[in-house]
Amino acid sequence: DEEIGGDDLIPWDRVILVNQLVERPPLCPICLSTLIAPRITKCGHTTCLSCILHYFTLSDNAYARCVLCSESVYAADLRCLTFDIRPAYVPGDKATFILCRRLKTSSIIEPVSPVTINSPFQFSSVRVGLDITNVFSAERSLLAQCLEVADPLELPYIEMALNCVDLLLESSSPSTGRSPFRKFSGPIDPSVEYVFYQSEDGQPLFLNSFTYRALLHDRGHIANLPTSIASTIHDIVHLRQTDSSRSRHRFIRHLPLTANFAFCDVDLTTVVGPETLAHFSDEIQHQWDMRERRKEAEIKEHERMATDHNEREMSLRQRASSSKFPTTFLRYDEADFGPAIGSSRVQAAPVQSGNWSAVANRGLTATETWEPLPSRPRTPPPASLTTGPTVARIVSAAAALPQPTRTSSSKSKQTLFSNAGSRGHN
Repeated sequence: DEEIGGDDLIPWDRVILVNQLVERPPLCPICLSTLIAPRITKCGHTTCLSCILHYFTLSDNAYARCVLCSESVYAADLRCLTFDIRPAYVPGDKATFILCRRLKTSSIIEPVSPVTINSPFQFSSVRVGLDITNVFSAERSLLAQCLEVADPLELPYIEMALNCVDLLLESSSPSTGRSPFRKFSGPIDPSVEYVFYQSEDGQPLFLNSFTYRALLHDRGHIANLPTSIASTIHDIVHLRQTDSSRSRHRFIRHLPLTANFAFCDVDLTTVVGPETLAHFSDEIQHQWDMRERRKEAEIKEHERMATDHNEREMSLRQRASSSKFPTTFLRYDEADFGPAIGSSRVQAAPVQSGNWSAVANRGLTATETWEPLPSRPRTPPPASLTTGPTVARIVSAAAALPQPTRTSSSKSKQTLFSNAGSRGHN
């Protein structure tokens, strides 16, 4: 995977798992709940496995439209998804930075000294031969728990999700995989390597060039740099990768275009000696003044935006109260809208002349009462589902599941809203 650059696209058929670095896990756009056995589509959107399988059964085609972007989604294109939850740093937080190295011709990052690895993607964006059987086992355990408390209407689709995970467990076997880092041999060679400090949890948060120069001056040589430093963050500058940023900061050229990253300024009093602080006193003061000016500019911009908002609201109120722009107040009450669909039967609101909803009320006169929607019987889940070698066959099996039927009302159907009486017929 050394030949894979930051902008190289990996064929989707070679991807078996996607890992996302997030502050908090997203919610499923279908059930609006915490993701259970999350899956990511080729267009980059996430859903629960059981939810997307249920969604597939509603389509007559071999594909379904993405619920967020309307792209075509196929069952075979779903990939397992995991999350690395990392809280975002803000000024005032204490952070630890690890000394990392990278060959100028490679995109692989390796800490200079061994560190505790909490995630296989902590310092690597691509892993080859990674064993993910533990991910499938955790998903199966979670789906089994959901099976005990789920609504009967959702049981068939949770069973389908369990069958999918079982097939993935059968087709995957524990793999030794490659080491997450390529072992560098010998001391650091600045002529062929880049050296930089990155957040220990793998976030794209780097020490700025001024802090690195101060550390290098304090230690005298690149070989004497500390393998890790812990200090309080004074300032964070958030940027986005562009061709210009790659030219200015060559050590982060491994980041793909449009990727978000940040440089931070830390408290130097805890990481360098007094002689270094005195040597960089003018630049330290300059950095401090720049931060203060930036804070003042942000405060003034916030106040300006608040003032503009208040002035716009005041202008609209003055125009609304003037005789040149008279305001028409609509007379309505809750009864004009009618009861909620499916509620108990109540009498429809009588027609009131001059009311703004008179047209709607004329349509309401076609019925005397509101009727609730017919109840839906609960269909017991099937005893078992046919399993197949692929996810697509499991989705196809869902089409044969008995769908819940609606009971017909004993009374004749009545039109709630109609404007047929006002049409002219030739």
